[in-house]
Amino acid sequence: MTKKHILWQFILLSYLGLFSFGLIDNSRGPVYPEILQGFNVLPSKGSWIFSLSSLAGLVTTLSGNLWLRSFSTIYSLRIFLLFQAMGAFGIGFSAIYGFSFPLLLLASFILGLSSGGIGICTNIMISQSVPKRLRRKTYAGLHAMYGIASLFAPIFLSITSRSDIDWKHHFYLVAFIPLCIFILSFFLNIKKDKHCLKVITQKIKFTNVYKICLIFSLYVASEIIVSSRLVYYLEETYKWDKTSASLYLSIFFFLLLFGRLSFSMISFPGKSYNWLKASLIISLVLFVVGLFIHPIALAVLGLSQSFFFPCAMDWLYEKHGKLADSIMPLVMTIMAITLICMHWAVGLIASFSNIHHAMFLGPVFAVISLCLLFTERPHLPDKKL
Repeated sequence: MTKKHILWQFILLSYLGLFSFGLIDNSRGPVYPEILQGFNVLPSKGSWIFSLSSLAGLVTTLSGNLWLRSFSTIYSLRIFLLFQAMGAFGIGFSAIYGFSFPLLLLASFILGLSSGGIGICTNIMISQSVPKRLRRKTYAGLHAMYGIASLFAPIFLSITSRSDIDWKHHFYLVAFIPLCIFILSFFLNIKKDKHCLKVITQKIKFTNVYKICLIFSLYVASEIIVSSRLVYYLEETYKWDKTSASLYLSIFFFLLLFGRLSFSMISFPGKSYNWLKASLIISLVLFVVGLFIHPIALAVLGLSQSFFFPCAMDWLYEKHGKLADSIMPLVMTIMAITLICMHWAVGLIASFSNIHHAMFLGPVFAVISLCLLFTERPHLPDKKL
């Protein structure tokens, strides 16, 4: 694929789709303490809003190869954008007319259905839209969109709060974003690129790719622990007010964005595999410093974690080529299972001990991911899949 054959319309939809997902997904973390208070539930019960989203994502990813064979990535992305809008609207609706926790859980489940699908669609669309030499940069740009959304989410919440718009009505507002992207998708010229719409998947033996799946999943779990619980951790452990705690979360997301934008604009030397090792090692050090010395290191984790996922995606396609399209649903499935277990474990530990102890799952996940990475062959394809 030459530069003139870059499929910009697919890149645009992928970027916007992940931005929408990141904005809505990261709007829950800053308001999590208010959700616990408003619905009068303990962290062990409140964590189900995250766990059910991950469970729904598991449903989507488990069936990934099925719907990828049946529908185009564009058509699938449109469906998941509608699910995303419904989920965001439902979260707000559950608290406006009486606090209905079952309705909140249902909305979280619907939102989760969109997350797995959007994750698969956007990553595959990028792999089909650019030549190999631009792949790592474009993936960094894609996940920078998640970083932009993550950084903007608490800022947007602060703006709406100062405008006397509470968190419940805030979710009404963000529900319009995926709807706008859904409408935009019908105005882009995609008919001439039909070769890029269908994904030909193959059966992959999970036993041959389980380590790659776990490397991805454990990293993501270590990142989501910080992004979803940092505000709650600082409020409970250090008794900080919401403004100060949200500032640290904003720093985390800003550095996450800065790192990914840097990788999208600058051609850093070295193989993606080596960058993955560097990311995990530095993140492990920052976790230890943040939990034992000063929490500012937890915010700085955004920088060390920023380039992991783009480099991991490039490494996956570097090793397996077109087979990576078939491996992606497996990766997303294990990721969903890992996040379910992580949210459940964090909620349980926080309820029976405290959130400080629960946060230690972050460095544990980073250590396991790093050990698995060292056992993988850097650039050679695995045995027959």
